[in-house]
Amino acid sequence: MLESLFRNPAWAGASSSKSKPAPVAGGPEGRPTMIDIRRANNVSIMMTRFKAFPGGVGGMMHAVLSFQGLTWEEMGLIRQIAPKKGERKDFKDFGGAPQDLTAAERVLLQMNQVPRLKAKCRVALFIMKWEELRNESVQALDTVQAACQELRRSSRLQSVLSCALTVSAPFAQHHPLTDLPLPLPAHGHRGRHFIQGDTLDGGTAATLSSPACAWLRSCPHACFLHPFY
Repeated sequence: MLESLFRNPAWAGASSSKSKPAPVAGGPEGRPTMIDIRRANNVSIMMTRFKAFPGGVGGMMHAVLSFQGLTWEEMGLIRQIAPKKGERKDFKDFGGAPQDLTAAERVLLQMNQVPRLKAKCRVALFIMKWEELRNESVQALDTVQAACQELRRSSRLQSVLSCALTVSAPFAQHHPLTDLPLPLPAHGHRGRHFIQGDTLDGGTAATLSSPACAWLRSCPHACFLHPFY
C-alpha cells in the first residue's frame, strides 16, 4: 500500500518508449542551426512588417536595388535583418536544403544572395533622406547669413568696436603716455577708478591720452566695460 502511494511516476514509466524526449532538430518547427535563437526571433518579429509585401523576400530585394516601393522605416528594418559579416560566410558555405532551415534562416539565406546588402541599404537610406537633410542645411545657412547681416548693420556694435580700438591704440603703438596719469587697478577693484583716474592703494601708475579718456567717458555705447563702467 505504501509502495503504491509513494511510487515515483517518472521512474516507473522510464522504460516506456513514449517517455523518451523527441530529438530537437532544425527546420520550421525546430531550433535554428545557422543562427542563435535570439537572432532568429528578432528576424521573425521584423519580418512581420513585410508579411504582405509583394513577391516576398525576392520582392523586397528588388525594391532595395531599385530604391522604390519601400519607406525609410522599412529600408531601415531590412538593413537590420540583412545577414551580418559572420552570417554571410556561413550561409555562403551552406550546402544543405533550404527546407532544413527555419523560416528566419531561409530569409537570411535568400538575402545573402545580394552582395553588400547592408551597404546598399545605407546608400538607399541616405538618398531617401537627402532632400530633408538639404532643406535643413539651407535653413541653417540662412539663419547664419541673417545673423551676419544683423551684425553688419548694428550701429551699437560698431560703436563698441570703435571704442575698444581707440583705447587700445596707444598701447599697441607704444606711444609715450604722458597726458594723464592713471593707476592700473589692483586686484578686486572695478574699472570705474581706472576710467576716472582715481588713486588706488596698491595700484601701479600708468598714463592714457586725455582725448581718448575723455571720449571713453562720454561714449554712450561702452557696454563692453559692464559692469566696470
